[in-house]
Amino acid sequence: MSNYILAFILFALPAFTLAQSAPSKSQQEPSGSSVKSRTERPSLAALYQREFAFLDTQKRELEKLLARFDRDTAAKERRLTRQIDGLQQQILALSLEAKRLEEQIIEAQRQQEKREEEAALLKNTLAQAKATLGDYGFPGALPEEADPSEQLARAFELGLQALRQSSSIHTEEGVFFLADGRQVSGKLIFLGNIAAYGVSPEGSGILLPAGENRLKLAPELGGEAMAQALAQGRPPRVLPAFLFENRAKAVELKPEKTFRQVLDDGGPIAWTIAALGAVGVIFAAIRLFVLARAGRKGDLVEQAVEAVHQDKPIPPAIESGKTVYARILQASLSHLHLPEEEWEIAIADALLKETVALERFSGVILVIAAVAPLLGLLGTVTGMIETFEIITRFGTGDPKLLATGISVALITTEVGLMVAIPLLLSGNLLNGWCQNLKNALELAALEVREAAQGARPVDRTEDSPSRRAVEA
Repeated sequence: MSNYILAFILFALPAFTLAQSAPSKSQQEPSGSSVKSRTERPSLAALYQREFAFLDTQKRELEKLLARFDRDTAAKERRLTRQIDGLQQQILALSLEAKRLEEQIIEAQRQQEKREEEAALLKNTLAQAKATLGDYGFPGALPEEADPSEQLARAFELGLQALRQSSSIHTEEGVFFLADGRQVSGKLIFLGNIAAYGVSPEGSGILLPAGENRLKLAPELGGEAMAQALAQGRPPRVLPAFLFENRAKAVELKPEKTFRQVLDDGGPIAWTIAALGAVGVIFAAIRLFVLARAGRKGDLVEQAVEAVHQDKPIPPAIESGKTVYARILQASLSHLHLPEEEWEIAIADALLKETVALERFSGVILVIAAVAPLLGLLGTVTGMIETFEIITRFGTGDPKLLATGISVALITTEVGLMVAIPLLLSGNLLNGWCQNLKNALELAALEVREAAQGARPVDRTEDSPSRRAVEA
């Protein structure tokens, strides 16, 4: 920048000086004489010399000023650089200090959270210890006003005592309730903290929790002799007991429901499923009886073959037609004189007549097996809708009410599966038995035909023309 200023001054000053020194047109004399031009020429050269000397002096002065300006500027720049470096060092130091303080704050927060977690853990531990010790017969053993460390030490002390009690049989005097609700005094014999027995003149036996660390007699469980033996210090080798978790929660013995009570809980749909199941069982029993009777072959096939070989009339046992085998063999013997195709048609007609009786109720049994679970699902959906209506009306404050509704809703599904599974298995087994019986009947008729033709008896595993005719 300074070089540009210097060049501007050097070029501008000569022009300004010439303008000041040159005479104006009014002052100049008209040119004409050569003498006067020669006399003005030296004075102009001198003027230029003086002007050049003046400009040279001005140049040196400006150069000095520029040099001083450059030195001052460099000094200021160095001073500002030192200031910037100092400020950067201060910023770096402050950043390090801020980072250190931030780490200290984070560590303090972590320590605070750890102390809060430890305090919450200690509080929960003491609360659980109070509840557990209360279940073991030490209610109010940890006072609230005591220091937490003292409460913790006291909890460990009582815990060891409770462990010693729970690992042995101990007896103490106390009261319990009889089955009629009367409160009696007597001996309480504790098997650890999981079972109890009561002995008193009014009644003895196994005790159940009645809530609030109270006990009640359960005469339906018996154990009177066992309680007496324990009170006398003679524990038996086999000790019946009712195990419970603690004495704070009451326990009620509920008798197992009968099948009729279960159906009553399931409602009309459960009774409908049970009725269908009864019908299916009856039909399955009828089919079982029919197939078992139809499968009695005896020696009818041998009699028929013998009659064919000896050219005898139809044996009376076959001609009577009392059994399925007799009727099929009678049809075979009666049509031996016909061509093979007509004989096959006659046998197919006879098998078709017997198939109607053999396959009776097979479809009904399988339909009941398929419908029963669907009815159970319908009852479950209906019960769940009723349960949700109860939730809408009374809320979810009573889990026992909701559990009861859901269990009742699932009864229909249970009854449906109880009906469907046996009927499905029995239906398929009976169908398989029926199919095997029809194959055996067809083979018996074919064996008579082969005997009449004097051929080797057929292989019972191969398909025969008559079987194809029956299938057609």
